[in-house]
Amino acid sequence: SQSDFKKVLLERYQEAIARSRKIGHRVSFRVEVDPAAGAQTITPIEEQPIASDDVFPAEDTGMPDAELEAALAAARQRGRMHVAEIVAGED
Repeated sequence: SQSDFKKVLLERYQEAIARSRKIGHRVSFRVEVDPAAGAQTITPIEEQPIASDDVFPAEDTGMPDAELEAALAAARQRGRMHVAEIVAGED
């Protein structure tokens, strides 16, 4: 009956709230109503957590070593020189 369905619907809603709080991300459920068959179905849907910064935390490797810093500085300088050549070139 309609009142039984409303009761079940509210129960599923409360379950979704509890589950969301327990697992820490969104959950939902789908309500399908078929007027031709007189059927109503409630299906829980487990949603994937929203990507956040802590999903794949970056490894703290400390400060780069001097050799790496020198190589990066040289690469930046070459890049600046290349850009200057392009800008100074004829159109």
